[in-house]
Amino acid sequence: MLGCSDVYGNAVTNVLPAGAVDDGTCFFLDPRFCGTPASGNLFLRSDSPCIVRSDGEEVVCGLTGAYPAACGSVAVKKTTWGAIKGLFGPR
Repeated sequence: MLGCSDVYGNAVTNVLPAGAVDDGTCFFLDPRFCGTPASGNLFLRSDSPCIVRSDGEEVVCGLTGAYPAACGSVAVKKTTWGAIKGLFGPR
């Protein structure tokens, strides 16, 4: 029985390993690491679904994974390519 596990983006698709049985607490969401997996920085962003999972009334799972939150969420702002180029000025 497998529980409180994030099974996101594995080799096949977002599915449990062969023979595994979900206890109902597994999920398939981007863990939102502070760095890229290639960087080795596997600490979680503050908006990661792996920090604490709750059903709204009680905690279902504590920390999912080996590392806690160590960076904030990443803000995204819509802009144009011209505005981005303008930040760097002429070379």
